[in-house]
Amino acid sequence: MSWELLIGLAVLTYVSRAAALTFLPAMPPPIGRVLDRMPPALFAGLAMQGILSPASGLAPLPVLVAATAALLVAPRRSLLLCLIFGLLGFGVASVLS
Repeated sequence: MSWELLIGLAVLTYVSRAAALTFLPAMPPPIGRVLDRMPPALFAGLAMQGILSPASGLAPLPVLVAATAALLVAPRRSLLLCLIFGLLGFGVASVLS
């Protein structure tokens, strides 16, 4: 992927989200509550795709350690902490294995 394509996609994503926030009316509260609960469930589903595979079984040890480390700090509800601990877990497991 080229830098131009990456920048173009980033700009397109930012502009589309900014336009939606600017021009669309506010969502009714019941729908907003449902949508607020969707990202963790979607992320968990995507993460499981990387951890379990019908063809190869479990993911390599560094991936499992990264997922476990991120899961341990998930109750703090900080994406940044999850990313940091996941990366640290992956790095430590990669060095030790």
